[in-house]
Amino acid sequence: MPNLRYNGSFNIAKPPSEVFNRLTDLSFIVRCIPNVASYELMGESRARVRFMVDLGEEVPIAELRRITADSTIEVVEAKGNSVKYRVNGRAAGSQIEVSLTLIIEPVSDGSRVNWSAEASLGRLLQLMSRFVNIDSMVGRIANDTVNGITKCLQ
Repeated sequence: MPNLRYNGSFNIAKPPSEVFNRLTDLSFIVRCIPNVASYELMGESRARVRFMVDLGEEVPIAELRRITADSTIEVVEAKGNSVKYRVNGRAAGSQIEVSLTLIIEPVSDGSRVNWSAEASLGRLLQLMSRFVNIDSMVGRIANDTVNGITKCLQ
């Protein structure tokens, strides 16, 4: 299974400098992500996070519909108008790696944030793609995460 890619944008009625400062504040961002069960900051740019992930009714095995994901989130670059995150972790016994880039640009009423994400899933999650639409599921989780961050920024 190739890497999964997602992108989108959202507008915030705040100046780009304020949006950039919030997006680089990992302690703020972690609290905005839906379904965070717990987290521990490991410095300004790194956190250990435990998520409860609802995979949905399309997963045929009830015990796998709601799983725990243990991850490390790291701000790997923050300069100019761009913030890059890396997420490494495990869920359902499988490795997950996500790269997220946010680019902030000024617009007439504040800021537009353009985001792109690339996800690499371990073997067990890839095997699940035979039974469920993994791309749709991961896309839904990505959109839920971005929506949580958007709400916090407003």
